[in-house]
Amino acid sequence: MLFIESLVSELESVSWGSRENAQANLGRLGLSAIEPIMTKLQDDNEEIRNKFAGALSYISDLKSQEILVELTKNDSISVQIAASKALANMGDKRAIDPLIILLESDDWQIRSNAQETIGKIGLPAIESLMGKLKDKNEEAQNNAAYTLAYVNDLKAVEVLIELTKYNLASVRSAASKALGNIGDKRAIQPLIALLADADWQVYENAQESLGKLGQPAIEPLLVKLQDKDEKIRQRAATALANIGEIAVTPLSQLLQSSDWQVRESVVIALGGIKHDSAAQILLGVLNDTNYKVRLAAVKSLGRIGNETSVEGLLNILTRSLESTRKTAADELLKLHSEHAVNAVINALRHNNPQVQILIINAIEKYAREFNIEYDSFPSWFDIYKDRYQIHLSESAKTVVDILINLSREANRLSPTCVIISVYRF
Repeated sequence: MLFIESLVSELESVSWGSRENAQANLGRLGLSAIEPIMTKLQDDNEEIRNKFAGALSYISDLKSQEILVELTKNDSISVQIAASKALANMGDKRAIDPLIILLESDDWQIRSNAQETIGKIGLPAIESLMGKLKDKNEEAQNNAAYTLAYVNDLKAVEVLIELTKYNLASVRSAASKALGNIGDKRAIQPLIALLADADWQVYENAQESLGKLGQPAIEPLLVKLQDKDEKIRQRAATALANIGEIAVTPLSQLLQSSDWQVRESVVIALGGIKHDSAAQILLGVLNDTNYKVRLAAVKSLGRIGNETSVEGLLNILTRSLESTRKTAADELLKLHSEHAVNAVINALRHNNPQVQILIINAIEKYAREFNIEYDSFPSWFDIYKDRYQIHLSESAKTVVDILINLSREANRLSPTCVIISVYRF
């Protein structure tokens, strides 16, 4: 009893950690802790009532269930939530109805707590949620639908798979998210089918969930990467990128395809993986016979942005007959790493005026896109200025000034190149 009294005192501590520890310890005591908690739930101070309500959620004593059921009808929302959480943790279905009511709260935190707790109950909760999905009130439908995303119960897989065909996009979206969290490979084909969904939230959740399913999803996604529909190929590429490094080798094998659109989709997926092994493969793709595939490879190297990628982009920039040079320059300008800065300065000091013009044009394009012509100097310029000791005059205020100073610093640019770069502004 003295131990309970000390925990009760600790719950009134100003320290969050002490209160959390006391709540957990009180909850573990189960039925014997209910009486002192109930006494404090009558306190006039709302803050104290909330602290003791939190202790209820830790109770896992089956003998306490009947009292907890009664507490789900308490006037205090915090008590209702805590009691429902305790029941849900014990797998008691009687927590469902009170929680379903809380889904209609105007307070998003209350709704979120209720949704998360319902999700823990799993399959038994879905039947109750189905009733809400038929509600005439659209907001009530959506609140019930979003709750499905929290379900993490292996026994619910088949029901969730059926819900991926539901007529409401919010239900399909939530079901696809839940299936990814559960991680059962039975969900792979239903999730792949959702890549063709018209609703962006549905197919994006499907992409994310397929990424979570990992290795077993690779082969079926490689099939979709060869689909005739461009949007399906792109969505499959994103899903493969979500899977990560283990997808690099299987993806690289498809680069042998005679279909340039398949090779392009592979390149897009590799760019999304953002790993050096993917960058190494993309270096070889820079020699592809198809312009669009090479262009996609340049952009993917820009997405990865590591040292290997920068070297590949600089190499493309210096190829006199390569049609993707302009894009390579643009991609270099988006990167702010030390390797990228070195590459840009090397391009500015290159002995080929065409390379110099390409990189200056890329700087101009970057400036225009970010609307900084008359704004303060862009963040990337500080890296250039400090590292290479580029000195600006006091009158230098615009991107034009930056271009002139960079041009002078390069020291090899012809007057024509400087004039062109300033004239375009």
